[in-house]
Amino acid sequence: MILGSYSLWVITKFRDQIISDPNDLNFWGENVHDPYPVAIVTSIIIQIIFAIINRIASGKDEPDITDEIAILYHYRKGY
Repeated sequence: MILGSYSLWVITKFRDQIISDPNDLNFWGENVHDPYPVAIVTSIIIQIIFAIINRIASGKDEPDITDEIAILYHYRKGY
């Protein structure tokens, strides 16, 4: 959805430049690669927001992620 809205914005903003030279790779390289960092950051923010909402609504903690090597280490040490 974010990529689609960004693509629509680029097409409407740079309509004259796209039509004048559709083979201009510099233009496409600059404007096609821009939404990737935006999409990644937006996805992270959305996941954090939904995790907070889920925590408030359900009252359950997320399970801790532990490393298998750390578990084996603790078993060997006798903890």
